[in-house]
Amino acid sequence: MKFFKVLGGVLAVGAVVIGGVLLYDASTDHPYTVSYIVDGDTLDVEHRGDTIRVRLLNVDTPELARFGNPTECMAEEATAFLEELLPIGTEVELQYDEERTDRYDRTLAAVFKDDVFVNAEIAAAGLGTALVVGENDRFYPEVADAVAQAEAEGLGIHGVDENCTPL
Repeated sequence: MKFFKVLGGVLAVGAVVIGGVLLYDASTDHPYTVSYIVDGDTLDVEHRGDTIRVRLLNVDTPELARFGNPTECMAEEATAFLEELLPIGTEVELQYDEERTDRYDRTLAAVFKDDVFVNAEIAAAGLGTALVVGENDRFYPEVADAVAQAEAEGLGIHGVDENCTPL
């Protein structure tokens, strides 16, 4: 009889472990620590000793000067906004969509600081536009709503003329 109790206990523990594995949400992973802000929509994070370059999903900010191209209107403001929102050392959570990397081998993710959806915060400040990359549209509606609000309020890139001067 004792054998059956032990066997029952082992099976119960096994079921809990297997259930936990099956219920684990592979679309999230944490903790990550911000180590560098590349620009308004790209950052580096540290995770288990590795540095990972992360491209924010569903938001596109103006580009800094690279490869002989000039800095775009509001690129420095977008970068500064992200630096202020996510200072070096900040712990963040990453959530993923269908495709986890882009053609530049950057990790594609929604970034959360506590309960703040960073991708949408950038758009809400008027420092980015909504963008779908490949099949990744999970976070698009929230980012698009934030862009619409920023447009309505004339914030950031929605409040400058074509010469990049505030209206």
